[in-house]
Parts: sequence; structure tokens; C-alpha cells
Amino acid sequence: MSTPTKQEVLTALDTLRAFIEGIPDNEHATTPKSTFDFGDGNGRVPAHRHINPNGTLGGWVADTAYVAPTVHVDLNARVFGNALVGDHARIYDYAKVFGYAGVFGDARLYGYAKIGGNARIRTGHIFSGTYK
Repeated sequence: MSTPTKQEVLTALDTLRAFIEGIPDNEHATTPKSTFDFGDGNGRVPAHRHINPNGTLGGWVADTAYVAPTVHVDLNARVFGNALVGDHARIYDYAKVFGYAGVFGDARLYGYAKIGGNARIRTGHIFSGTYK
């Protein structure tokens, strides 16, 4: 068994995201791709707006990152790189999750919080600073 290429992994993640969000394969395949500049020096990258659990439009999420459908991401918040945000986490205001960082459980990020690198924030944490 060979190691999959980056493109194969991204395609598999797209398929998984579509399955989780309940988007039929044919609809997902024809959805126009959006791009967004997260200000990290990588320019415009494939990205999408998160849809919050209550149906409101959320912030930008890079297609290389993953945000669970149970997560709330405020309109001005950002998730990019290879970041993971799961469970019932909440990303408020202008907070950013990036790199290989993860935010899980009932953790909350506020204000201009930045969580990056390999940082992990879990249940019970309320954070409003910078952590890498």
C-alpha cells in the first residue's frame, strides 16, 4: 500500500466533509470553489464559510482545515492551515485557529485570540490571548 498524495487526501477530506454535512456527491462536485486570503503569507487558498449549528453563516474555514458541524464560528473568526475544531467548541469575535492546532470539547475562544502551531485547547478552557 502506497502513501496517498496530498491531493488524494484533500479529495478524501472533501468527500468526508460532504458526507458529514449531508451534501449529495453530485451537488458537492458542482459547488463552485471559493478562495480566501487568511493573511498568513499563502495568498488566496480554497476555503468556505462555515454554517453554524443554528443555520447562521459563520467565518471562513480553509478547505485544508476541519470544523465539525456542531461547532460555532463567528462571522469574523477564521480557521485555517491544518487546524481541527470539534465537539461543541465556540470560536467568537476575531479569533483564529491555525497551523496544526486543535480546539475541542466546550472550549471557547474570544476577542483576538490566536491558537496555532500544535496547541490543543480542550473542554473548560476560555481563552483570549495568543498561544502556540
